[in-house]
Amino acid sequence: MQKTARKTNDFYEQPRTLEEVAQYFGLSSRFIRQQVYDGHLRALKLSHTVVRIRPEDIREWEEGAKTTKETKSQ
Repeated sequence: MQKTARKTNDFYEQPRTLEEVAQYFGLSSRFIRQQVYDGHLRALKLSHTVVRIRPEDIREWEEGAKTTKETKSQ
């Protein structure tokens, strides 16, 4: 059984997989993969199947999503 990150700051301590990011935010891994493909979320592509997302890139993406959400609600 794989250990999952709790919704705390420890999530931002190391690079994460697409699946970990999706689970943390309650989104599908397909959506996260599409965000990477579209260039909205930066990721390190270590091989064809191995992708890691750095904590700073997750924060930047999360802040961008918050800003977009605030802009749309005005």
